[in-house]
Order: sequence, then C-alpha cells, then structure tokens
Amino acid sequence: MANATGKAAIARAFVLLTECCRQGLAGGDSDRLKSLAAGADWDLLLALARRHRVEGLAAHSLRPLTEMIPSHVADSLDEAAVRIARDGLVTMQESRCLFEAFERAAVPLLFVKGVTLARLAYGNPFLKMGWDIDLLVAPPNVSRAAFVLKEIGYRLVIPSAADPNAAVAWHRSNKESVWQSGDRRHHVELHSRLADNKRVIPTITVEAPQQMVEVAPGVRLPTLAREELFAYLTVHGSASNWFRLKWAADLAGLVNGCDGDELTALVQRAQALGAGRSTAQAMLLCAALFGEPFRAVARRLGLARGPVNRWLAASARAELCGSHALQEPTERRLGTARIHLTHLALGFGWTYPLAELTRKIAEQADRRRFR
Repeated sequence: MANATGKAAIARAFVLLTECCRQGLAGGDSDRLKSLAAGADWDLLLALARRHRVEGLAAHSLRPLTEMIPSHVADSLDEAAVRIARDGLVTMQESRCLFEAFERAAVPLLFVKGVTLARLAYGNPFLKMGWDIDLLVAPPNVSRAAFVLKEIGYRLVIPSAADPNAAVAWHRSNKESVWQSGDRRHHVELHSRLADNKRVIPTITVEAPQQMVEVAPGVRLPTLAREELFAYLTVHGSASNWFRLKWAADLAGLVNGCDGDELTALVQRAQALGAGRSTAQAMLLCAALFGEPFRAVARRLGLARGPVNRWLAASARAELCGSHALQEPTERRLGTARIHLTHLALGFGWTYPLAELTRKIAEQADRRRFR
C-alpha cells in the first residue's frame, strides 16, 4: 500500500498521463501538458504508461517536450512506440490473412478492437497497443471457424484441448476461446458473443450493423458500426472495471468530435441495446478523466443521480489511479474481487445478480472440466 506521499505522486503522474491521452485524441492543450510535465516524476509516469498500455500515446504526445524528459525515459517511450507500431503492422497483415481465409470458407466475421478500432479512435492503426486479434462469429459457426483456424496453422490453447472441436462445448458457457498461431506470434480470441452475460448487448452479433475500415491502403476490414461499437466498448471496459486507461482512451477516441447531442444519442442507443449500467459507468469515468462533452452528457442524463452508478464509477477510478495503480489486479491478493463485485451491479433488476452468479458457476465448472 502506498503511503500518502506515494498516492499523491501517483495521482499527479496519472493526471499527466491522462493529458497525454487527451493530446493523442484531440490535440489537447499543449500549455497544460507542458505545465503538468514541469517537475514530473518521469520514472513513475513511464511505469504507469506501461501498466496502462498507453506508451504509444504518451510517446506521441510528449515528443515536442523531449528537452524536459530524462533521456532514459524518452528512449524507453520511443522504443515502445516503435515496437507498438511494428507489432501493429504485423497484426494488420495477419488480420488480412484471417479475413481472406474466413471469406474463402464463407464464414462471416467481424473484427472488434485491434487495428480497426485504433484507426477509428486515433486515425492511426499503429498507435494502439494490443496482443491479440479479436474475431466475432455467429454461435452456430464456431465449429467452422475452428476448422478454418486449424487449417491455417492455429491451435486451441484456451480451453487446453487437443481437439479443436472442444471449442464448441466451451462456447456454450464462455464467450470466447483463445487460439495461437504455429509460430506463436499471434493470438486470436474467437468470440461467439461479446458479453459474458447473455442478457447484455444480446443483439450485437456478427449480423449487427457494421462498417468497413481501411486500416492501410488496400486493406479493409469489417467491424461494428459506430453505435454498436460504442455500446460494446462500454461493456468491455466494465467487464474489467476499467483497470487500464487504454480502454477509456479508446472510447474517448471513438467519440472524439461528437457534440453533446450526438454523444447523448450514442448513450441512449447503447442503453437500448442492453449495455445496462456499463454505459453510465463509462460516461461518469470519462467525465472525470476527459471532461467535456462527457461531463455535460452525464449531467443531462442524470447519470450521477443513481447511487449504484456513482459507486461503479468510483470503483473504476480506484482501479485506475488508486494506491495500487502500478499493479495489475491479478498481481494483488484478492485483486480481482472488486471487479467480480461490480459485475453484479451492471444489470438492472433483482434477477440480474442471480443470473451473473449462475454464469460464473458454469464458467468455473467448464474450467475444471477442460483442465
């Protein structure tokens, strides 16, 4: 546990890191960035950027302030930015190969997050860090998708099973399986739905409205349309209680340039699509991190009036920049307990927590079965 001085230092460094993300999204306020950078604890900032996986955004935004940054920190950020760009290029090439393989097999798919989201959120598909490729297929097509992945050299790693057909049984209780390429350079998360709980965003499937994103000249990949993607990103962030700044930055980047009316419409549409309290949590969190227009929309819709919404937002902020901000939840004793507790509050009605507990029991049974 950090002492009071440690908490204050983390808070100051986190504010600077958040401003770096804001600069990467919309240009931000260069004078504010420079003011925050004066006297910064640069080693702490570097550690936070790594923990929150926003080194690319930090490097991009801080480049004009190189003279203020210790050389070892500037070098580390630049090296990370180069690595992220290189990995993004390789991921884009692999994504194209996957798209072509699934097209040949006539298996419809969508890409979620990854290079398509980076292109939409930042205008640059190689600025965002990522380690896997997320694919969405229809539940009846899991078996066919598994065959395609096996044919192009992927093997099933979660669940751990020699038979790729085990993925079909696994997907009855789990939203995704994980596959690894033969050269171990790529991981694919094969999704048959986008939320752990089947009650959440149930209509956002591979048949939902979609868009084609040009991630590089001549390379166009399908992803969800803006409204559906916004709803999904709020659910995805809430599933992990927003413990990485990267997820909030992605969401803010996607809606960058929206006015209050447009953002209000996105929030209302997300709620209609079944995002539950995830959208309120996301809006209140982004209002605290990025200000307008999130703050105005949260106020207009009265999102802070609900005590559960306020508790969810406070819980997410504690994960992001609390005293344990330098540690992943899985690195702390009972570090994921808060995350699991918030899951019970993300839906509406008394039956939702019961359904969530039932789902978690089924998932644990599957993990024991496939161990």
